[in-house]
Amino acid sequence: MGVGFLAVIAVIVYKVASGKSNDGFEHIAATVALEKNEKILDIEVMNGKLAVLVDQNGAQSLVYIDPVTGKKLGKTVFLAR
Repeated sequence: MGVGFLAVIAVIVYKVASGKSNDGFEHIAATVALEKNEKILDIEVMNGKLAVLVDQNGAQSLVYIDPVTGKKLGKTVFLAR
């Protein structure tokens, strides 16, 4: 049991001393292109993708973005009836 405890402590010390971070931010897109005149109103994470609520000239829509590539996956436009 003592050897197992020492092994766990050694792994913790190694992780801290190596300075490597596992926060995952190295896989986030640096830029995301939106359409002209789109203003971001809200951003949510949904099933690992970004759901961005945007306003473009008074019309609101949801833009779905892959956070790794920054590519637009789809768009839902809200229409008043």
